[in-house]
Amino acid sequence: MRMLPAWSRLVLGVALIGATAWASVQAAESLKAEPTAVAVMDVKKAFNALDEKKQIESDLKRQQQQLRKQQQQKQQQLQDLKSDLDMLSPDSEAYRKKKTQLEKKALEYKSWFKFEKKKLERERIIQLEHIYRKLRDAAGRVAEENGYDLVLFKEPPVDFRDANIKEVSSIVQMRKLLWSSDELNITDRVIQKMNNEFQS
Repeated sequence: MRMLPAWSRLVLGVALIGATAWASVQAAESLKAEPTAVAVMDVKKAFNALDEKKQIESDLKRQQQQLRKQQQQKQQQLQDLKSDLDMLSPDSEAYRKKKTQLEKKALEYKSWFKFEKKKLERERIIQLEHIYRKLRDAAGRVAEENGYDLVLFKEPPVDFRDANIKEVSSIVQMRKLLWSSDELNITDRVIQKMNNEFQS
């Protein structure tokens, strides 16, 4: 086998080193992450501006009023039984029967009210969780439509006027976002999308 001249081997070696270095640079470039486009959203503002949330709050308020009305009726029934009991002689059989009836009704009322109140609270939690999931989904869709890769939580402006030094320190430490450009804020677009979808 014929050997290449020394100068050919040198040129070939330099070319091989150059090709390897170029391939390494290209591999490193391909591993570099693309710049991330970031948006922000004021969740509290969005939550409070949603037509669907207002509708849910209105429905829950109506249910609370109905519960209060039922509560007053049941309390009146207990009061009537108490008045009947007060008219009877404590030594009579009728008094003992009426007292047993009153105690039973009072226990039923207490259990009923506790159950209904808990049911209403659970309904509120379920509805708010549903709204939050829809809000998160809408934020994702708005972000994708506008070329954002990430949406950060933007807190409403903080007011230190009535806070003591301990509260100020705690508030400062809890802040998730120090600053963002108004152009990155998609809150109003998310609100508009969700309200349009709810109305339609």
